[in-house]
Amino acid sequence: MASGVTGTSRVSRYWQLDDPLSAHDEALLAPIKAFYAERGFTPVQSQIPSSGVIKQRFRTWGNAVRAAGLPWVNYPEQQQLRIAARAAATATAATSAAGAAGAAEDTNPPGDSNYRKHEV
Repeated sequence: MASGVTGTSRVSRYWQLDDPLSAHDEALLAPIKAFYAERGFTPVQSQIPSSGVIKQRFRTWGNAVRAAGLPWVNYPEQQQLRIAARAAATATAATSAAGAAGAAEDTNPPGDSNYRKHEV
């Protein structure tokens, strides 16, 4: 063969299930592992900014998750953890917004020299 590749060897730019992970592969998977370590559940593709680059190497998000050694994103316990995290984030955002709205209310009481009465 002119390419130097024998008929039994296979060269692929994609990671395969039995392939060892290179240092580059580990670097690509680091954001997925960090997300899991920080939040306690496997991230979906939209939660990792570099997911497009990761998919270029691992072909699918599921392959990347497998290579990282994490639970499958569609396992029921992973879905429940993701839903709980979303609910907690929504509750925190609502509490923060309510606190900010309260702080934005009139801070100059009627006795304050900066207080202006509405002219009629």
